[in-house]
Amino acid sequence: MIGKECINDAISSMRGDARVVAAFFSTFTFGREFFEREVLIPFCDEGSTRGLIPVTVVVDRSQYRGNGYGYQVVQSPRNRLWHAKVILLMLQENGTQERRTIFGMGSANLTRSGWEQNDELVSLKEWDGWRIPAEVWQWLKQDWIQNCGFASWVRKNPKNVSKIIGSPTRYSSLISPIWGQMNWVSNKKTWGEAHIVAPFYDSRALDGDVLESITASDFFLDVMARHRKSQDAELHLYLCPATQGGDVCRVIGNRAVLKKLAKCVNLHLHLVKTKDNGRFHAKMMAFRHNGSWSIITGSPNATGPAFIQSGGNIELAQERNWSGRQLPRGLLPESKPISIDRLRFIKPVLDNPRTWDALKRVVYNPTKRKLHLTWRPGHSLSDTILLFGSREIRPDVFEMSFCADRFLKSRPIRPCGVRYEDGCCPIEVPETYPDTEMTNTMGKEPDDWLESLGNPMRNPVLMQGGSRSAGGRDEGEEVIEPAFAWSEKVRSFDHHLRGFIEIASACSSDKEAALLLYVAKGVWDSHDPAFLSLAGVERAWRKWVRAGLCQAISISGGKSQYTRKLVAQASRWKRHVPAKLRGYPIAPT
Repeated sequence: MIGKECINDAISSMRGDARVVAAFFSTFTFGREFFEREVLIPFCDEGSTRGLIPVTVVVDRSQYRGNGYGYQVVQSPRNRLWHAKVILLMLQENGTQERRTIFGMGSANLTRSGWEQNDELVSLKEWDGWRIPAEVWQWLKQDWIQNCGFASWVRKNPKNVSKIIGSPTRYSSLISPIWGQMNWVSNKKTWGEAHIVAPFYDSRALDGDVLESITASDFFLDVMARHRKSQDAELHLYLCPATQGGDVCRVIGNRAVLKKLAKCVNLHLHLVKTKDNGRFHAKMMAFRHNGSWSIITGSPNATGPAFIQSGGNIELAQERNWSGRQLPRGLLPESKPISIDRLRFIKPVLDNPRTWDALKRVVYNPTKRKLHLTWRPGHSLSDTILLFGSREIRPDVFEMSFCADRFLKSRPIRPCGVRYEDGCCPIEVPETYPDTEMTNTMGKEPDDWLESLGNPMRNPVLMQGGSRSAGGRDEGEEVIEPAFAWSEKVRSFDHHLRGFIEIASACSSDKEAALLLYVAKGVWDSHDPAFLSLAGVERAWRKWVRAGLCQAISISGGKSQYTRKLVAQASRWKRHVPAKLRGYPIAPT
């Protein structure tokens, strides 16, 4: 268990030097900028494998804002709130076939506040081999997610990826509510002491007389109270302060619920102390029965939709057993007792606007440069505006290159009397189509292309355009053009070609081959010697680069079955290389 420690630091320590080959995340809210900068790039070896390994993030439908470069975002099923939090990393030790898995679950969303700032409760576990918990395996079999990148990767590795069922016991609410699945409940045990830690509780009053009622209820506190051993059972409820000051503390909840609860159990209220003014977001429930404890942690709050209701939230929880009269030290949050009279109750502010979910599917045809749209019933271009990035587009004339995001936004043409969020639908592209951020060539100089040649698996647009030799200068400063540094350029070019040959020789997929071809074309096109304004030495240098590129492709192309298109392109280019340079040893051997 990790508390206030940064989740990223804990995972990095467990990972060591191992390489991430596939990753899966589940979250309710999604901090896209934080994920890309702080999580994705380090997990993708500082960006070198970004876009080449499957990275899938499942988010609640209300939080979906489209895909990004190098990862896929999947919307949760309709009509159910997706609240489960999961981290699943498939690792392979560098230079060996040793495989490991890092699995994490708990209360933290995939946001900066969840991973770095809040008080959260997260469990991290490491397994030998590539293993997937049975509950997550069950998710990957569903129609709405089975074609995602991570699920496809699992199907392609049937001999290496296995399903794991073991201790602690984990529960998913995908099929049935969590409450009835828990061991202590299914074994019909009753609790004599309970500790409930969660930022949110059922805010409606309990149904009827809890002591006498046998009718079904969808409220967590109702059902929990019915499973007590006696009226003397001790219930410790931990409340999270919204504001503090003076003799009154504001908390989220309902006074009537707590007063009615106090009539059927020995109720103790505790006010949680947050650290560093952060938000308390941890979830934990502990029930003592027959001298031992059942400890429940994970994503569910103490609410009916999280634990009780059929068809409620999608949650993931785990149950551990602990023997002894006291709970493990450090598990309960730091808190102080407080009376109900000192509390002022407020309702949680929920702002879940409706989404203009007009598109069911979008497929891009790069050959015809158009989009094929599948609309949801009742929607069409007559009531919907389509946006790619910030620009309005037409599906019959479409080009991917001006935006790094692979999703189409939809919004109503006219105000509907209801506030709508933009709908988002991912754009499906052929597997071999280069990532959209890779296809943006605006502002790239010849030297930028040579830089990308050295490691084409990195995004060659990380240099935000322009030549790196043009630094900032004060106004009026005299500009002295340097002499053409031929020897330095040759040494640097030789280094870049070595990197290109190494990667091209080990090319292992159509997507890698497409990126190699893209970089090679960029180098060739940017070093056209036919410009009239070029000096003689610059024109000679560009011929040298083109000749070296063709030689490098010839050296490496026959070592991989995926580089046929690259070799064929180099054969066509070679006809435009001067005869004297074709056989001259430029590329390293």
